[in-house]
Amino acid sequence: MKSQVRRNIKLAFKRNEHYEYLSNNSTFEELKAAYDLVTLNGEQFNYSTRSFKDLGPDLLILLKKDLGVFQKVISNSNIVSSGFSFQNYNYLTYLFGGTKRMSPDTKAGYLVHASNIKNSIEKGMPGYNISMGGSEGVRDFKLKFGSQEIYFEEPHYYCIHNRFLFKIFGVLEKQLKKHKNLISKLLK
Repeated sequence: MKSQVRRNIKLAFKRNEHYEYLSNNSTFEELKAAYDLVTLNGEQFNYSTRSFKDLGPDLLILLKKDLGVFQKVISNSNIVSSGFSFQNYNYLTYLFGGTKRMSPDTKAGYLVHASNIKNSIEKGMPGYNISMGGSEGVRDFKLKFGSQEIYFEEPHYYCIHNRFLFKIFGVLEKQLKKHKNLISKLLK
């Protein structure tokens, strides 16, 4: 990692009280408090997030099975950053998170990923998947960790069990994809 990233990670450890992982006996309320920051970021930066009512039970199951890792960074007794990752084969894969914008900056987002990298190393995993999606700013932030975007665009292979349903799906997908934000709001 670049020296700036290493410096920001050190600052994150100094400027925040601590970080902690939600355990497999965490309550639904503890999980919701960490997820609320993700929802707040979605509202603040105008992107859709799933409601905790829909997603919460699945996250809790992943935590109870030790397949999910939900962490939160605490500063001044408040959650300032949180992130959810899951174990997929031999990798820890970051799925989503949120960070409060504060002045002075606590660099809490760096702490989430640094602790995931540390966790991956401690578990003997070959790497950490920081998942390169997001807005341009989010992707730029993730690139600072030395990550690399890998696109799987061609070729696509399908196993088609029912040709008729597959053709209907192909037509509907193209039409509905244009309206995915509206559809997600209607499904809430």
